[in-house]
Amino acid sequence: LSEQLYQTPTHFLLELIQNADDNSFPAGVEPSLSLSLYSRKEALYFRTDCNEVGFTLQQINALALVGQSTKSAKTEGQRGYIGEKGIGFKSVFKVADIVNISSGHYEFKFDRNQPIGMILPINSPFPTEDLRASNTQVLLHLKRLLDYERIQKDLEAIEPQLLMFLRNIRILHIITPSSKRIYRVQVTESDAQYRGETMVISSDGPVGKDQSKYIIVRHPVRDMPLEKRRPGITTSEVVLAFPIQDPAKPKLDTQSTFAFLPIDNFGFHFLIHADFLLVASREALEYALPWNLTLKSGIREAFLQAVDRFVSMPEFSPGEGLCYAWPRYLSRSPSQSGFWNSLYSDILKGLRFRRILMSRDPGQGPRMPSRLRFVPPQFRLHREGLFDSNLHIQSHLAFHYDIVHEYLAQIGVTTMSLKDLLDEFIRWTTANGAAELNIKSPEWHRKIAEIFCDQESLRHILVKLPIVPLRDRLWVSADSSRLYFPSESEDEHVPRGLDISIVDPAAYKSMTRRRFFQFLGIRNYSPQEVCRLIRNLHSKGIEGTRTRLNADLISDVKYLFKHRSQASSLVFLARKNGSRSIRTTRQIYLVDPDSKLGLIAKYRNTPGCPFNILDDQYESEICGPNKDTARQFRKWLLESPSCSDIPTLVAKHQLTKEWTFLRRTDVMDLLLLLRQYERRGTGEIFAPTISEAVPDLPVPCGSGGHKPLRQLAVPTWSLQHACPNIEFAKLPEPETWLFLSHFGISTVPDTQARLRDLRALRSKPLESVTMAAVHQHYLALSQSDYTEENWIVVAFMAEPLVLVDKPTLRWVRHGQCVWTAPRPLTRAIKLSRTYKDCKVLFCDYLDVKPANIRDAVEEFCHLPSEGSRAPSLRCAEVLDVLNDFINKGSKLRSQDILKIQSTKAFPVLTAEQGSHARAMPEVSLRALKDSRIWYLPDRISLETAFQGMVDLLHFSGSSAVRVLSLEGLLTQLGAHSRFLSIVVKEQVETRGDKIRDQAKERDLKLRLKYITRYVL
Repeated sequence: LSEQLYQTPTHFLLELIQNADDNSFPAGVEPSLSLSLYSRKEALYFRTDCNEVGFTLQQINALALVGQSTKSAKTEGQRGYIGEKGIGFKSVFKVADIVNISSGHYEFKFDRNQPIGMILPINSPFPTEDLRASNTQVLLHLKRLLDYERIQKDLEAIEPQLLMFLRNIRILHIITPSSKRIYRVQVTESDAQYRGETMVISSDGPVGKDQSKYIIVRHPVRDMPLEKRRPGITTSEVVLAFPIQDPAKPKLDTQSTFAFLPIDNFGFHFLIHADFLLVASREALEYALPWNLTLKSGIREAFLQAVDRFVSMPEFSPGEGLCYAWPRYLSRSPSQSGFWNSLYSDILKGLRFRRILMSRDPGQGPRMPSRLRFVPPQFRLHREGLFDSNLHIQSHLAFHYDIVHEYLAQIGVTTMSLKDLLDEFIRWTTANGAAELNIKSPEWHRKIAEIFCDQESLRHILVKLPIVPLRDRLWVSADSSRLYFPSESEDEHVPRGLDISIVDPAAYKSMTRRRFFQFLGIRNYSPQEVCRLIRNLHSKGIEGTRTRLNADLISDVKYLFKHRSQASSLVFLARKNGSRSIRTTRQIYLVDPDSKLGLIAKYRNTPGCPFNILDDQYESEICGPNKDTARQFRKWLLESPSCSDIPTLVAKHQLTKEWTFLRRTDVMDLLLLLRQYERRGTGEIFAPTISEAVPDLPVPCGSGGHKPLRQLAVPTWSLQHACPNIEFAKLPEPETWLFLSHFGISTVPDTQARLRDLRALRSKPLESVTMAAVHQHYLALSQSDYTEENWIVVAFMAEPLVLVDKPTLRWVRHGQCVWTAPRPLTRAIKLSRTYKDCKVLFCDYLDVKPANIRDAVEEFCHLPSEGSRAPSLRCAEVLDVLNDFINKGSKLRSQDILKIQSTKAFPVLTAEQGSHARAMPEVSLRALKDSRIWYLPDRISLETAFQGMVDLLHFSGSSAVRVLSLEGLLTQLGAHSRFLSIVVKEQVETRGDKIRDQAKERDLKLRLKYITRYVL
């Protein structure tokens, strides 16, 4: 059992220490225990010496037997010992087979090599060389060097804190071959400084002397659950020991947990001791046992009790002491144990609603953590809050906790955020107002600025607080209108009547505060800002400046001019028709002595003139007699869209009163004004309303009188030379009016101009028109851009603009013409013959086509009216043309066929005339629908046979050959019934003697065999 029970062979050391502590000691003797490890003559030994009174027989029996522990005694229901199993001493047999014991009157040994030698004491004298008088001694004869080395290592690892939870032992000697150490514990039952029990653990060893002090808190745990290993025990005790490294500071080393002997280190910074029930090996707790769970709750209560004690301790020095430093004990190293993690969580929960922390108002006494807020150092000034008030300091955690505040967050103390600080600021300013702000130091104001500067999320609140000082010691919010930094120049003149607030220069000089104010949106005072205010004031119109004097308005403009700020949207003093000065926001005109056109000066006193002319007071007050300044002043004004030195012609897409006035008064001045605008490069004159109105202006023309400008052209040299027949306007310096082309007015010989000149030529007598002049226009039109094609088509569709000279000089429509035609079509107007270099105009633009079958039909239908001396020839050649068109795929329409059938153009030789042989017989012209009978000779034999016998179609040469060539055309024309081959019936009769053709017969016979072979 002793071999299997403990995982660690050297665990017996703790069991021997516990056994020694459970002994009884003589009165007046300071209980001590000595643990010695040594070797002698190659033998290895471990010995314990204890100055107890000596073993009783009952205790010897307990050592010998299993389950016969003497440590089951209880006093009034409280435990006094922990060795309930009676097997602790058996652990020595892990390292030794023989154990000698000397105590009081007894000397015996256990020898596992003997039968039942581990449980049967054997009388044996204690080795003389190891015997110490008046001590209880245990000597282990170690079996292995490995055990010896392990024991040495464990002895040297024993910490002096072991003495704290031993009930009797006050001195512990540890002797090994390499060192000798003495541990002592000194208990003070009532330490006034620490309000209760304390212990001092001292050690004296190879590295010198050391001493540690602990605050001891004992807490009785009542109503313990029933536990068979603790029969009759209803109350147990939990002990906590808090290490301190000096009178005022906790010692922050993790400490072990004890059940009379060390169990393990669970990460706490204080020692825990309780009568935990352990597994048989004493190396772990039985965590689920109700007994241990109840002890865990007791530990929580003990810690809360300890905190109450800490809080009640006096300060060691002002602001220092465990009353403030105790939260360091809340720190804990991570642990994987749910039992101990749960204990830690329970401790934190228990502290949350306990009055254990001091606020900055000491008169309030301790407060709950959840009611306090930690103020970070950056939110303080000289260890004071920035916005201290009775209400605020009661919620502030005392600054004495600064070094431990991170531990307090676990128990509900919050850290003040910027938003929290701002809320305090708001309450503070609301309660105290400007009076308190005025008495705060510059350092305080800089601190506030430093904290809140660049905090974008809070800016919308900050700008509404009255925290900006003005020159008159008033305080305003940053969102106040017209709030500016002071000017860098002290002699800056600002016009009267402007509502401006200026930041206190002293505050402005502080870089920190200035940067904060800039963050809040306060802008630098500058002439530009004043100018903006002036413009804003004027932007309200005449009503907004009603309370200001005329001199103020001039002062405004003077200030704007001085700083060269924009003069737009101002209320000006102006005069109209020489009247008294008026206020206006409309267009203002300047009298510029340097202006060549000078329309403003010309009409300034004319009745009905709509010009608002700038009051002369401006120049006299602002410029005085200085002409250069006056010139600069006018130039500056003209940069504003509301000021001009020439009349405005269009506004809001409508013609202005100025336009109407000039058109009514002098159109030439209006045209000159348009030219002035064009020279300045402004696009105003090309506004749609002006583009529509300009062509209708009545302008003097060369023929006298006035005509709308759209009917005239600008008399430029090139236009007069190319198009001399159109009518020109009377304009000075013609070459400067080219911009009128934007309004559709001809200024160069372009397509429109040439079309106009063509129309002009057509209106003239024909005898004054030359083909060459017209030809030049056609050539120019052929070179027109394709985008102008529509203009050309519309012009030629509107009237006949094609000049032809055949059969006489005349104007015809382009639809009457063809580009080319076969020679027999003499009626077609062939333009290629006269204008072959103008094909683009006629063919591409005007779509004039070559002659087609319709032209041939028309030509045929007009043959009777020609009176030709050779009708047979004309008829034949026109029919040949028709036949050619048909052969090329053209079709005759039914109306075309009807027209041809009805036309008396077919030359017919009567029977009577055919009987006379003549070189040029006379023919009569007949139609295919003629009721008289006449025929078409379509065979030469038939033509010969019937000539002079019937009326026949007659062509020069062989009529039959010509008819055969026109057979298809004549058939389409319905003349098939007139073919002689149709109406003549032939019958062949053999007359005379029959003569055998022997030569033919021989020839056939020679061929017969081949013919037969081919047929077969």
